[in-house]
Amino acid sequence: RLLVAEVAAGNTTALADLQRVVGEDGYTPSSAQELAGRLFYTCYMGTVNSSQETRDRARVLAEQVGARHLDVNIDSVVTALTALFTAAVGRAPRFRSAGGEARENLALQNIQA
Repeated sequence: RLLVAEVAAGNTTALADLQRVVGEDGYTPSSAQELAGRLFYTCYMGTVNSSQETRDRARVLAEQVGARHLDVNIDSVVTALTALFTAAVGRAPRFRSAGGEARENLALQNIQA
């Protein structure tokens, strides 16, 4: 919003910098959301453990900001990394709630993060 306000106030340096960043001479943002749509992408990387509520929050936040948004499922990535962990350690990691140790729990959280 501050950048759009600077451009609207006639700050030619801010406008020139912005045009360079978006790669379009003659570009002037019409709003902060329109500018965000040119600059920002968000990506929600969900798994079977992700709730619809969390997924929806990510989408709504992107819409509010004006960002482009992707919603992708990364279960295959989690499965592959868990298999690699299992091969390296010799056993499958378990969440603490399933009887796993703190370090297993953390490893699984990090894989999903």
